[in-house]
Amino acid sequence: MSAYAKEVADISSSKLSDLLRITRRSDLPELLETFRRGELSYLAATEVARVAQPADVGEWLEKARALTIYELRREA
Repeated sequence: MSAYAKEVADISSSKLSDLLRITRRSDLPELLETFRRGELSYLAATEVARVAQPADVGEWLEKARALTIYELRREA
C-alpha cells in the first residue's frame, strides 16, 4: 500500500500511516467529518485520533482548531 500511495499520490509512508490512523477511528465520526471537510490538517487530525475518546472528541476538536500543532501535541 505504501509503494502504491507513493507512486500514485506522492504520499510518504509516514503520512499514509497518519491518514490510516485517522480513518480507523470510526468510533469518532465527528473527527472524520471535520477532517473530510478540510477543517483540520492531517497532522492535527492525527493527534486527535491518537488521544480522543467518543466522550471527549468535541473537546479535542476545539483544541485542534485553536492551538498550533506543537501546542496540541503537548496537550495530547
